[in-house]
Amino acid sequence: MEDDQRRLLDEDQRRLLEEAQRVARIGAFRWDFDRDELWYSDNMYRLFGMDPRTAQPQRPGTFLAEVADEDRPRMRELMSRAAPPGLLVETVFRRRTQPDRIFRLRARCDWKDGEPAVAWGTIQDVTEQHAQEQRRRSYEKRLEEAERLAGLGSFDANIRTGEARWSPGLYRLWGLDPSNPAPTSDEYLGMLDPEAADLHRSRFRKALARDDDRSYNYEFSRVGPDGRRHWYAVYAEIYDAPDGARARGTVQDITSRKRLAIQHQELAELGLRALRHGDVQSLFSEAAQVIARVLEVPLVGVLELTPEGNLESQAFVGWRPEEVAPFHPGPQTTTGEALRSARPVVIQDWTTEKRWQHPLLAAHGVRSSLVARIGGIDHPYGVLTAQSLRPNHFDSEDVWFLEALGGLLATALERLRAEAEVAELARMRGRLVADAVDAEERIRRRISEELHDGALQDLLAARQDLLQADHDVDNRCELVNNARAGVERAVRQLREAVGALHPVVLQHGGLETALQAAAEQAASRAGMAVDVQVGEGAAGVRDELVLSIARELLANAARHSRAEKVTVRVERRDGHIVLTVADDGVGADREAVARAPKEGHIGLASLAQRAEAVGGGMEIDSAAGAGTTVTVTLPVE
Repeated sequence: MEDDQRRLLDEDQRRLLEEAQRVARIGAFRWDFDRDELWYSDNMYRLFGMDPRTAQPQRPGTFLAEVADEDRPRMRELMSRAAPPGLLVETVFRRRTQPDRIFRLRARCDWKDGEPAVAWGTIQDVTEQHAQEQRRRSYEKRLEEAERLAGLGSFDANIRTGEARWSPGLYRLWGLDPSNPAPTSDEYLGMLDPEAADLHRSRFRKALARDDDRSYNYEFSRVGPDGRRHWYAVYAEIYDAPDGARARGTVQDITSRKRLAIQHQELAELGLRALRHGDVQSLFSEAAQVIARVLEVPLVGVLELTPEGNLESQAFVGWRPEEVAPFHPGPQTTTGEALRSARPVVIQDWTTEKRWQHPLLAAHGVRSSLVARIGGIDHPYGVLTAQSLRPNHFDSEDVWFLEALGGLLATALERLRAEAEVAELARMRGRLVADAVDAEERIRRRISEELHDGALQDLLAARQDLLQADHDVDNRCELVNNARAGVERAVRQLREAVGALHPVVLQHGGLETALQAAAEQAASRAGMAVDVQVGEGAAGVRDELVLSIARELLANAARHSRAEKVTVRVERRDGHIVLTVADDGVGADREAVARAPKEGHIGLASLAQRAEAVGGGMEIDSAAGAGTTVTVTLPVE
């Protein structure tokens, strides 16, 4: 009776074992080396597509022949040597007759008297598990790639124990080895700056105390593995799990966005400072500080291109004064390349750079450099340089920033120089107005003196002669003649004065007559010959302005040219009245003519202003010893 019960119990256990093997898609085998006996469980046959009622276990050679070609060498190696006692041997393989299935072999070897006696183990169909593992790995890889692209990492931590799980992306953000255990909550806080750690604790405690919304977020910064400051945004929540309250969330690297915002802010503030003051040197110094601060570099230079083609330091950070002497930016220098190509030059690692060599940078341990041009409308103003002691320091945003800063400085310099030119023009205009007022006062004074010393004295003398003639009968005729001559001189002088104050001759005789009268007056003062020519259609349009400018040019020639002959021509050409006054006098060099207004000699400059006021212009062609030709162009309308 007991034997029957035991047999029934063994039978039940066998059936349960077979059912478990069938469900798990696993089969068992046993190979007795001494007896050369090989045994398969029923499900072992089924795994290989064999009928357990009729099939026999496969001998090692037959079994090995059925293994897929790519797996056979590995399987032969395992079967050729017995495993040490207690060691589990494990591998996966495919069969040629079942190429779409994957099997896992697990086996051990029992030893007897120092020799392998029995090999036994299991073979399991792990096709589905393998597919699931492949899908899991694919999902993990996609998640890791998504985290990499987004600059993102995730975490899940037990609040009570502090133990945490980190995604590969979070390891990457912190520059840690993902094969190591994730830092605990306390270790993580120790990696933060004190200010960031306090911010984390504050936001976390507030979320933990709430019953409804238990999410929290904050931003912080730290110096990253590359030596530069990085900014991060944390979005997390607290939730309940079987092992207690946990915190999970993401950490995103927002450095690019933050740096871009800082760069825009610095550029805007520097632009406002450039508008508020006109000190170029202060602007350069502030620009150097901004570059060092934003790009986080120890060495900065703001270099100006001199008229001689050299680069001269106007502001710098980190360099010693003796190291910033002017130098020529040749074709074999980064500064020369930036000036020539009008594009930024980036050197990410000087140890591998073959195009250029710079011993001074090597002496400072510089590993990467960035150079950008300060552009200009006509020519570049100079370059900006930034040097880092780390390789691969500069990214595309840094290049954009330095290039934008160069453009801002160029615009500011153009504006400052334009303002300086406007101020100089305003100063010259002020002198012109003052000179015009002084000239008018001088004319009045001269006319007054001439009338007082000339016409008035002649008239007084004539009156005296006439009074004396009433009593001196013997000399009456002579006295009357003297009086007549004095009156005639006075009349002539009065006409000249009236003509100077108002071109009455112009009104009655026309432009050519008025020009001829002005020419005769200038000729009589300087003893020179004056030839006047007025072309057809040139009179009657800008007569008063032409006469006024011509009179000033004739007076100027009379005073300074020492000419023997002066030619005055007025003609109508291409919708303009063209006045030309040319002399054969001593002339003047071009630099002296250009320098005259700055030295206070603004006679010719005032005439040019009068011509420009009506939309015309004036050109002066003069050379030492070759006379002077002044051409004034006035629009007809």
